[in-house]
Parts: sequence; C-alpha cells; structure tokens
Amino acid sequence: MESGGTRAERAVRLLDELASLGERAGTGAPAGARPPRLAPHALTDQLAVLADELVGAISVSGAAAPSGRDVLAAARAAVLEARRDLDGAGFGFRPR
Repeated sequence: MESGGTRAERAVRLLDELASLGERAGTGAPAGARPPRLAPHALTDQLAVLADELVGAISVSGAAAPSGRDVLAAARAAVLEARRDLDGAGFGFRPR
C-alpha cells in the first residue's frame, strides 16, 4: 500500500474486506453492509468481531466446501497484505 495513510485507515480497509468476505460466507449481514467507522482505539475489537463472524460462517458452511476454501484463502490473503502494509514504511515503522 502507498505510504501516507494512517494505521487506522488501513485497518478500516481490512475491516471492509472481511465484511465483504463475511457476506460471501453467509454471516447473515445484509448485502453491501459494512461496519460503521469507529474511533481508532475500537478497531481491534471490531476486527475481532468480524473475524469471529467470518470464521463462524465458514465453519457452518464447511471450510472444505469450494466456496468456504475460497473465502478462507481470500481472508488469509487480506490479513497478510494488511500485515505487510502495517509492518512496512509509512505506517509509523522505519526500516532498520
């Protein structure tokens, strides 16, 4: 991700990605629903709730099913990309 954004903005982008994946997995959220924008200190709680809902939906639909595997792989990729972004330059960390 381009530097210049804040860590909170990057976390919100991840939350939106997980909400979209949760919709695909069948969490029961209305189509197109996205989490409300919260203050930065509440983003970790929001992330935990969305991740729990996503994992629960995949567990119910079956992680072995093709759609479950696809959603799980996309969620993993989204989390890894966010982690790379947040660990990289431009988000408060400087290279050693």
